[in-house]
Amino acid sequence: MSLTEKEYVNKLGLICPSCQSGDIEAIDSVTVNIGCATQPFMCNVCDATWDDQYNLVAYENLAVPDRHTKPKAGEGE
Repeated sequence: MSLTEKEYVNKLGLICPSCQSGDIEAIDSVTVNIGCATQPFMCNVCDATWDDQYNLVAYENLAVPDRHTKPKAGEGE
C-alpha cells in the first residue's frame, strides 16, 4: 500500500512512497520555480517514479552591508 503524502514527508522522503524500499535515487536535477522546486526520483525495487516537491518556507543568514558608514580618513571624501 502506498504512503500518503504526509507519511512520505514524515519519513523525510528517504523511502519509496509505493513499496517503502530505501533503494531510491534522483533521476534528474532539481528544477527551481518561483517559491518551489521539484526533483524526479525512482525506486530501484518497484520501478515507481515520482517528483519530490520543495517549498520555500524561510530564509537564513541574511547579511546587509552598512551603506551609510563614513569613509576612514584618507579613503575618499
